[in-house]
Amino acid sequence: MRVTNNMVVNNVLYNLSQGASRLARYQNQLSSGRRILVPSDDPVGTVNAMYIRSQRLEKERYLKNVEDGLGWLEATERALHEMSDLLTRARELAVQGASETLPESSRAALAAEVGQLLEHAIELANTSYGGKYIFAGFETLQLPFAAVGEPVTSVTYRGDDGGIEREIAPGVTMEVNFPGSRAFGGLYDVFTILAGLRDDLASGDTDRIRTERIGAMDGALDQILGLRAEAGARLNRLELAKNRLEDESLSLTRFLSEEEDADLARVLVQFSAGEAAYRAALTAGARIIQPTLVDFIR
Repeated sequence: MRVTNNMVVNNVLYNLSQGASRLARYQNQLSSGRRILVPSDDPVGTVNAMYIRSQRLEKERYLKNVEDGLGWLEATERALHEMSDLLTRARELAVQGASETLPESSRAALAAEVGQLLEHAIELANTSYGGKYIFAGFETLQLPFAAVGEPVTSVTYRGDDGGIEREIAPGVTMEVNFPGSRAFGGLYDVFTILAGLRDDLASGDTDRIRTERIGAMDGALDQILGLRAEAGARLNRLELAKNRLEDESLSLTRFLSEEEDADLARVLVQFSAGEAAYRAALTAGARIIQPTLVDFIR
C-alpha cells in the first residue's frame, strides 16, 4: 500500500488528538479529584457509584427519622421527668395536709401550692417540640389540654390516641410519642387528682386525703414512672439505630470514594508521562509534516 502525505498527516493529527484527549482527562481528574467524570470513563464503576449513592440517600433518610424521633422522645422524657417531680412534691404536700394537727392557715397555703402545681402540670402536658404538641396524638398542631374554670375545676383533652411512627430501617417503624390520654388520663387522671387534692386541702377533708388522694397520687406517679422507663428504652434503641446508620453511611461514603475518586499520585504520574509523550509526538509530527516539495528541490 502506498503511503501518501495525506495519510501521514491524518495519522499524526489523530495521534495528537488522542494524546491531547488523554491529557485533558488527566487534567480534569487532577482538578476535580474524581476518576469518573462521565459514564463512559467507567460504565461499571458508574453503575456501582449510582447504587452506592442510592443506598447512602436511604441511610440518610432513616438517620433523619431517627434524629427526629430522638428529639421527640427527649422532649417527652424531660416533660415526664418534671411531671414525676411535680407529683412527688404534691404527694409530700398531701401527707403534710393529712395531719389533723395542721393549722387551717397552713393547710390553705398547701392548697395554694397544689393549685400552682396543677397549672404547671397543664403546661407540661402542653409541651411542644418543633412547633408540635408532643402529647396530642395526631392532633399535633392543636393545644391538647385546656383548663376549665378559674381556679381550674377540670382539664379537657382535645387530642386523640394516635401513635406517631418513624421508619428507622426498611420495614421497621417505632412509635415516638405518648398520647396525652395515656400519659395523664385514664384511671389515674393527673389533673383530677391534683384538683381534688387542692380542694380537699382547702376544705380540710383530711380523711379523704388519707384514704383517696395519697393512694391516687401514688398510682399517678407509678403511671408516669412507667412511661419514663418506656421512653428511656425507646431512646436507647434509637441511639443504637443512630450509631449503626452513621457507621453504615460512613462506610458507603468510603466505598463511593474508592469507586469514584482519583488516585492523585497515580494520575499525576500518568499526566507527566502523557505530557512527555504528547510533546514528543508534536516534535515528531512537526518533522514529518514540515518538509515540502521546495525542500527537496534545493
